[in-house]
Amino acid sequence: MTTLMMPACQRLDDGTPVAVWHDESDARWAVATFLRSDIGFSPVAADEVISGLNSVIAGCVESWTWDGNAFRLQVTGEVTCLELCDLDVPDHVKPLSLPTQDVRDILQHWRTHILST
Repeated sequence: MTTLMMPACQRLDDGTPVAVWHDESDARWAVATFLRSDIGFSPVAADEVISGLNSVIAGCVESWTWDGNAFRLQVTGEVTCLELCDLDVPDHVKPLSLPTQDVRDILQHWRTHILST
């Protein structure tokens, strides 16, 4: 996994898991925003995306697309594009391309974080 793309996985005072990165110019901000808005606290949502990524990684399908609450993931081979699709996306926020295996590893780490107590 590309460690640099992993946002900080923290917990609020009430124990709620939250992915955090404050610098919008850093790719980890987009990853943190994706985890908060589209995966949230749902291991089921994480599993759905991990399954889709795995199907591309294993060569079962050539590509896979997933539309979440705020992001669209377009997976083609070794690259996954995360695109923020809200109507009010700031001009400086651009789609982010990451290695597909890194995205899977990030999701697996987040899934573990949300399930831990």
